[in-house]
Amino acid sequence: MEPAYNSRRSRKIIAGPSLMRSSCGISSSKPRRSLDFESQRYVCQKCGEKFKKLEAIESHHLSTHAVTALSEGDSSKKIVELICQTSFLEPENKFGEIERILKIHNMQRTLVQFEDYREMVKLKANKLSKKHPRCLADGNELLRFYGSTVACSLGMENTSSLCTLEQCEVCQILRQGFFSKREANGCWGVFTSSTSKRAMESVELDKEKHSLRKALVVCRVIAGRVVKGLEKMREMEGQSSFDSVAGKADCHSDIEELYSLSPRALLPCFILIICKN
Repeated sequence: MEPAYNSRRSRKIIAGPSLMRSSCGISSSKPRRSLDFESQRYVCQKCGEKFKKLEAIESHHLSTHAVTALSEGDSSKKIVELICQTSFLEPENKFGEIERILKIHNMQRTLVQFEDYREMVKLKANKLSKKHPRCLADGNELLRFYGSTVACSLGMENTSSLCTLEQCEVCQILRQGFFSKREANGCWGVFTSSTSKRAMESVELDKEKHSLRKALVVCRVIAGRVVKGLEKMREMEGQSSFDSVAGKADCHSDIEELYSLSPRALLPCFILIICKN
């Protein structure tokens, strides 16, 4: 078993965690429900509208406040462009231009699940004889990139409502969370990369579905204890002593490919980048 693995590139990107978390609308403490106890109603923190049921306020959020398109001059937009520039500003850019950048407003339930998963990873790490500082501190959180597809007009002309199209993976993720799947190499989990370029390369578009476009999701990921090598992962499959698997690493031994064994380990951080083909 390998120790908790720290990607130097990922840690460099997260150098300003307070700025990243404030951009997500997330404080360092565990999120609380938006519940007005006097009226026993759920209150939307965005517009103040009240609802009697949790399902109603979540439906309202997904149809009204799911994302915000970032405008020129927005500091968050500049941050995203900066961390993605190694891929998107290359002279030979094979992925196309950035069409729009969206800030994601996660539901409270999503934030709570993410923070609960972090606490579970920290508790597991604390029970081990060999302590891993990063796991104990924050669950070994990294900033990662997830390649996806979008089929609707999300974010265009201030459209913030999520669609229900099955082929629109972005809206499915924002509605239901990430999906675990078995990759071609046999590894099971949710694949993310330390570089936007590798994440985009992982997306294959169906040429017959002309409405599909590539999308890049910037995520916060609780990596936890990482086992290096897919062979070791296959040997230990079914065990719960590790939380993610490291695939390919770069020349600096940073984890370029990471497979999270739980979808709850990922939070679509605050921005969604949508690119033209």
